[in-house]
Amino acid sequence: MEDVEEVTFIKGDFTENEVY
Repeated sequence: MEDVEEVTFIKGDFTENEVY
């Protein structure tokens, strides 16, 4: 979980709203 954006790309299950 270094960058929020990286997590989104790695796990497509997480939506932008959930990432934040």
